[in-house]
Amino acid sequence: MIPLFMVGACKSPSHTTVSSENTKTIKSMEKQYDCPKDGTCEVKIYENKSLEFVDDGSGVAYAEKVDGNNLVIEYTYYRKGPEGTADGNYFETVQFEIPTTTKSLKKEGNSLADVNMIFSKFGFRNAAAYQVKKGNLSLQKAGKEISFNLNFKVDGSGQVLNEVAAKAILD
Repeated sequence: MIPLFMVGACKSPSHTTVSSENTKTIKSMEKQYDCPKDGTCEVKIYENKSLEFVDDGSGVAYAEKVDGNNLVIEYTYYRKGPEGTADGNYFETVQFEIPTTTKSLKKEGNSLADVNMIFSKFGFRNAAAYQVKKGNLSLQKAGKEISFNLNFKVDGSGQVLNEVAAKAILD
């Protein structure tokens, strides 16, 4: 029995991941011209979730995924730190939520609040989250394919990521 368990545990990972959070990692990203050349980018979709912007009162804000009825789309840019540094990695994430029945949407400026868009960045001595209020989002969903274009600006954030275009296919 133990050898069978060990063989099962050594199975190589597939492109699609389903966890207890009902997370599906996108199988393929066909457009990546928006990903900065010094890093990598990834899209994840969380099913049956909603986003909350949490400000803990100490000046630290963050995005939290909670149980809900929506799809949360998360786009992450990741840059590995210089060799030999312990805390040099850096990443930025933009997240938003849509109803599962959405087929098409366009949001601009203050209407981005309708999709609860949150931008976060994390790096050495730097963690911050911001509600996005400036930008444009267009999204199309057809079957298992979701494509979206987003450009956004968060004043005072020093963001690297400001344009996202992704076409993805769920497994």
